[in-house]
Order: sequence, then C-alpha cells, then structure tokens
Amino acid sequence: MSLEEALTLARVFSRYLNLMGIAEVHHRVHRQKNVASLSKSCDDIFNQLLQRDVSPDHLYDTVCKQEVEIALTAHILHKLIAEPYNTNISDFLLHLLNLRDRSDLTSEDRDMVIEDQVREITSVRQTDELRHYKPTPVDEARAGLNIVEQSLWKAVPHYLRRVSNALKKVSHWETGKPLPLKCTPIRFGSRMRGDQDENPNVTAKELMGLIDISFINLLLVVTKDVSLLSRWMTIDLYIREVDNLKFELSMNWCSDSLSKLAQEILEHESASEDH
Repeated sequence: MSLEEALTLARVFSRYLNLMGIAEVHHRVHRQKNVASLSKSCDDIFNQLLQRDVSPDHLYDTVCKQEVEIALTAHILHKLIAEPYNTNISDFLLHLLNLRDRSDLTSEDRDMVIEDQVREITSVRQTDELRHYKPTPVDEARAGLNIVEQSLWKAVPHYLRRVSNALKKVSHWETGKPLPLKCTPIRFGSRMRGDQDENPNVTAKELMGLIDISFINLLLVVTKDVSLLSRWMTIDLYIREVDNLKFELSMNWCSDSLSKLAQEILEHESASEDH
C-alpha cells in the first residue's frame, strides 16, 4: 500500500469512527429516555447513600462543598483545532437522527431528512481535517474557548440542574433543598501552553537559560491577548443569555440595584450621543 492510499484509508476510517460515535451518542440518549431510573445517576447514587444511613444533612453539605477542577490542556486541543466534526455539525446530525426516530413524519419529510444527512456527511468528506501549521498560544486559547462556548456553556448548567433536582427529590428523607446558586462544584482551569513538564528534554535549567528580555516581552503580549480573548468570549456569552431572557420574559419589575444600574447605563448612552 502506498503512502497516499494509506492516508486515504486512514481518513475514511477516522470519519467512519466519528459517525459511529455520533450514532452511539444518539442511541445511548434514546435508551436513557426510556428508563425510569438510570443506574449510577445522581438520583440513584443519592438514594443508595441515604439507604446506607448517610444523614440527609451530611449528604447535602458534602455535595455543596464538593469541588472538581477540570484542566483544559493543549494535547486534545491540537486535534480539535482542525477537527471537521465540530460541535455544530455533530449537533445537527444528532438533530437529524432524532427527527428520523419520530413516528409522525411523512414520507416526504423522511426523505428530506435523509437528504440533509447525506449533504452534511458529504460536506465533511470534502473538508481537509489536517492542520498545516503549528498553532500559536492564541490559537490554542481560541480552541479552548470554542469548547467552552459550544459544549460546556450548556452542558455544565444542565448537569448542575440534574444534581440540584436530585437533591430536591429526596424530600422524603427530609432534605428537599436545591443546590445553592453560589455553589460551584465544577471549576475549569487551563494548562494550554503549560505542557513543558511532560517533555523530559525540557528542564527548569534549560528554560531559565532560554529566557531573555525579548522572550519575556513576547510572553506578556501573548498572555494579554489570551486574557482579552477570554474576557471578550465571557462577555459575549453572557450578553447572549441576557438577550434571550429579554425576549423570553415580559417583566416590568426589578430590584432597586438593577434599576439603578439600568438608569446609569441609559444616562451614559444619552451623554455619549450628545457628544
């Protein structure tokens, strides 16, 4: 087998595995919806602990004080930067699989869904998934923020809501309290561009020997860019949620502090327009 043939075969096999992964996620979720109580779910684990004479107060306090920090590293991001099966395509393919499971689809609707699936898979086949340049620190930070934006921003609150609902469901054990709003069981850190410790050829002595004024200045610039990028993404995500709430809710009451803040913003905008 030539090198070109091996590359083509590897790409086809990789795409096949990705499609299988998407189908597996769909069928796993479909099976879970048909089960009243999932094994090893929050409901199941909490009930097992209570049945083993763990006090409700101790269970509640332990869950609220639990902290898990997940570090985003550069290794998996190297792959995700050039991964054609991004979250948007995966979500759309999952959406199409869910549509095909509906029993109320007409034959025309089902044919349209199949055509959409063929179009999406064909577009991925025509995509070059290989990255042809070495990512910069800002590229890695942007890839990490994409994970936060496309996956974690929705998945983490959904999981915490499941934990909160599981705590409330054990009301017959005299717990019945939701997860506090200020409770943060899950935290995220970043080790992007911090993987030198995994390279045996890079020691502290060698790193100190490489550091000079120009390197420090470059490091400060890169750190500033990554920090500004992170802040921009955070503000953008919050603005999206506020815009969604603005159109979903029809409320004419708010707290005094929020009313004062809104008034200050309006006065600032009016002053800017006058100038």
